Amino acid sequence: MLKGLQTIFGLIGGLACPVALAVLGYFTIFKGLDWIYLLVVFLVYLISVALVVLAFPKGKRYGAYCEMMGGGFGWVWMLSIVASIGFFISAMFMSGSWWEFGYSFLVGGLCKGWTRSFRDAQIEDHNNQVLQEKSGVVAPDQIIQDFGACMLDCEDCAVAFYDETKLPHPKSKIFGAVAAVLETPLDDTLKEQLKASLLSLAHFQPNVGDSPVYESQADKLAKEGSFNAEIGNEELKKLAQSYLEKSKQNEAKLEELRKLYELDMALYLNILKK
Repeated sequence: MLKGLQTIFGLIGGLACPVALAVLGYFTIFKGLDWIYLLVVFLVYLISVALVVLAFPKGKRYGAYCEMMGGGFGWVWMLSIVASIGFFISAMFMSGSWWEFGYSFLVGGLCKGWTRSFRDAQIEDHNNQVLQEKSGVVAPDQIIQDFGACMLDCEDCAVAFYDETKLPHPKSKIFGAVAAVLETPLDDTLKEQLKASLLSLAHFQPNVGDSPVYESQADKLAKEGSFNAEIGNEELKKLAQSYLEKSKQNEAKLEELRKLYELDMALYLNILKK
């Protein structure tokens, strides 16, 4: 509901504001209107564009941005044709100003070019997305963004193993994307974040199951016990005993996961040394 309203208000502002800017620009230049009105409408325009773009999923935001910009400039282009004809007749037969005709003609020409550019970019983006869906190819930046979102939702990645099916993309593709981006020029902060994310990838292993496997049952006990403020001592003892029993049962599985973790870490650290 809220996203629907956000999109509607954004579209109204995004399509109306370019026309309003062109009209206010005319009145500011030729009629002495205060330029502050231009600034206010421009700020409304920026907010409207942001509302629409942010209402779409990340992968579709660029296409939505291009469609909205192209639509807004397209309206100005079409209306400028009518305005230019009127200003031409006025300048030719009624002692009107050729400067007004020139303004309308120039604005229309610029908006025509921008409209076509944004439409071409929108079509190209759509074709790229269709190609990616058919081929299963996803851009490295998108893979890293999706993995980053996954890590934000993973509270215990530092102390537990998760099934690699929980990852948004195959583990090999995430590794390849991070390694490829690390080869490009990056600022130090972003590089360190990518290195940390690459090391966290080792906590995702095959055949873990739906529930995470903690490296230490004490970590799981501390997590669940600390979040339940009302748990009593007896309940805590029973919980501890249950975890100790599960720890013995999971020892073989945990040992296998640790070996896989060490193999991954050796590979990742070798990449980070380069």
